Amino acid sequence: QIAMVLSPANRDRKLVPILYAECQLPPRLSRLTWIDFRDTHGDEGRYDYRFAQLLADLRPDLYERPKDFERFQQQRRQQETPDPKHIPPVSPLPKGSRMPRASIGNFVGREKELCELARRLTPGSGSLVGVHAAVTGLGGVGKSQLAIEYAHRYGRRYPGGVFWLNMEKAEDAITEVASCGGPQGMDIEGFSDRPVPEQAAFVVHKLWEEGPAARLLIFDNAEDPELVEQWRPKYGPCAVLITSRRDYWPRTMNVQSLPIKTLPRPNSLELLAESRPGLLRDAEERQATDELCAHLGDLPLALQVAAAYLERYPSEHVKDYLQELRQAAGTDLEKVWSCFAVSYRKLKPEEETDALALRLFQLAGYFAPTSIARPLLAEAAELDLAEKEGRRQLNGTVARLQELALMAQEADGRMLLHRLLWEFARRQDLPQTQENAALRVANVLLSFAQKENATGLPQALSKERVHLRQAALEAEHQQSELAGDLYNELGYHARVLALLEEAKSDFERALQIGERVYGSDHPNVAAVANNIGQILKEQGDLAGALEYSQRALQIDEQVYGPDHPSVARDANNIGTILKEQGDLAGALEYIRRALKIGEKVYGPDHPSVAIRANNIGLILQEQGDLAGALDYIRRALKIGEKVYGPDHPSVAIRANNIGQILKEHGDLAGALEYSRRALKIQEKVYGPDHPSVAIDANNIGLILQEQGDLAGALEYSRRALKIDEQVYGPDHPSVGRDANNIGLILKAQGDLAGALECSRRALQIAEKVYGSDHPTTKRISANLHALQQLMDES
Repeated sequence: QIAMVLSPANRDRKLVPILYAECQLPPRLSRLTWIDFRDTHGDEGRYDYRFAQLLADLRPDLYERPKDFERFQQQRRQQETPDPKHIPPVSPLPKGSRMPRASIGNFVGREKELCELARRLTPGSGSLVGVHAAVTGLGGVGKSQLAIEYAHRYGRRYPGGVFWLNMEKAEDAITEVASCGGPQGMDIEGFSDRPVPEQAAFVVHKLWEEGPAARLLIFDNAEDPELVEQWRPKYGPCAVLITSRRDYWPRTMNVQSLPIKTLPRPNSLELLAESRPGLLRDAEERQATDELCAHLGDLPLALQVAAAYLERYPSEHVKDYLQELRQAAGTDLEKVWSCFAVSYRKLKPEEETDALALRLFQLAGYFAPTSIARPLLAEAAELDLAEKEGRRQLNGTVARLQELALMAQEADGRMLLHRLLWEFARRQDLPQTQENAALRVANVLLSFAQKENATGLPQALSKERVHLRQAALEAEHQQSELAGDLYNELGYHARVLALLEEAKSDFERALQIGERVYGSDHPNVAAVANNIGQILKEQGDLAGALEYSQRALQIDEQVYGPDHPSVARDANNIGTILKEQGDLAGALEYIRRALKIGEKVYGPDHPSVAIRANNIGLILQEQGDLAGALDYIRRALKIGEKVYGPDHPSVAIRANNIGQILKEHGDLAGALEYSRRALKIQEKVYGPDHPSVAIDANNIGLILQEQGDLAGALEYSRRALKIDEQVYGPDHPSVGRDANNIGLILKAQGDLAGALECSRRALQIAEKVYGSDHPTTKRISANLHALQQLMDES
């Protein structure tokens, strides 16, 4: 409206209509010249043409408006060779890209390096595998920013997408890779609910290696060649850009290093001059600015902080600012930090916003040196974002830190400290001590992790794992009991993600800390020992699982007495392990004890009671008491539906178990109905490739086999085997179960050779896990013997 009033003829092009879809133009816009983007859908070249027209309309002083599409295409082809004098402008990235870092806009002094990267990483004929470039140099020299600018200026050369991955820590690399397929990246339907190992494998093989379109992967802060080698694509049309302090890479990796140093002096002066127009026209100020660049070693990060300072305080002379820096500086690193310190000292503790900025800056130093979620940072600073005043305070504080270049904001709103600023923040003393700041952050992250883990859904915590681990390291350094709790939450989350080895490692660290802090007979130690037992059970180490679970029970009985919920938990877990070992009588004794305690403490309709009732039903089923089994599991199902609703994983587990009992009763139609209900719930919650889905698929296969649908049975059983092999590896009991079932189906189909191969594999796994005298091993051995006789007869 204002643009139309000021310029009815729109001669200055303040109003540029864009048509992206068919619509009825308002009358007062219909007479204006518009840019028609309706012909760009799915056409990269046409989109570039229209986008170039838009840029020219917005900045006619910089860009010439193209008028002919064919000529534009021809000119683009002629300009494929990178030219330092014609760096492309920032433009939208291809759909599906994962790029949280934004361009800084006033990027100067790296034009030649940008062109060199463009030359080395140009998509073209043939595969890009092995075409890797590493931007190397000291901290603060601008390695990451160069990669960011390359992504935003050359990213449209990679129609398959641009993917930014923080490769600083090996334990977080798998979640970084997996995120490329989720909502922050390609947003593949149902992708977020898959186990993380399956997500990561899918990204590497399906998106990076098998995708037809060229892609750009940026491995930021990658210091470990083995980590890069583990996750880089081995074939396919991907280029990899690495940022690293490491200047030597193994020859076999074919990484071309591009060392970058400090900015050339003219570019340093240009960067500072952008903050204060006319700065270089005054001889005295120009001389002081030149000395300032020399003092800061032409380091881009320090220059950006200095530029922000000069822009924020225009009345302060450069020579005075330089004098303040010199008074605080010693070594080269201290020269850089002195730049931070001068800006930091502009924050006045007596002013509300500045006092909060000081606190926020220090707290940010105790998260990991990667992007931080605003709600977590706000909670650490005790700001309530549910209230308008809390949001106002946070926004004002963040803006204050941004104007001093002490903190940056990513495109998705998360906050970021450069590593050098992160280290500087950790050394600042405030009335709130460093120790309290670290533990405050640790408590916030622990509370967040406990809340998210309690949901059983892993997505929200996945992006914050790096902060949780950093907080655990800080708490451990300060010998705080919080460290054990943080490692325990990391282990619990890793178990949900099906990262069993990582979960085991974190639980074991939590146990060591708990024993040191509390002693060997504390309930916290019992809880962690119980968690380790559950991991070992999932990994097939039943003897180890029983040892840890019995230790937990012994501690809890000693501390709480015989009728405490923790005792019930331990007894239930021991019962499930004994069941796996074939000791059904012992299993029933322990789980009935757990049920009795649960009913006494919680009443008859509690989720814990449902868990134990379900487990008793499974034991009765194996003992042949199908009616009793059905009563217990139906009770468990009813509780689950009442507490969680009809579509919860707990409901799926009980529905599946009822299906198996009905199958043994001979009610195959009812069995199939319950089992398919279970499968539908698990696929909805976890995605198609989760171990729980494998259980349901395997059971449906068994029902279809009894119904005579051998082709359908084989399809479901092979799906189960594929999932379990991927999650657990080749020698897990679940893999043995699946292989044995496939063998039985193949036998029924007359494929004796295939059946024999599957049964031999199942027997080998059973002997390794259970030993030769276990009922499961004996049953598989009998099947194998019968198969061998059939083969001999044939």
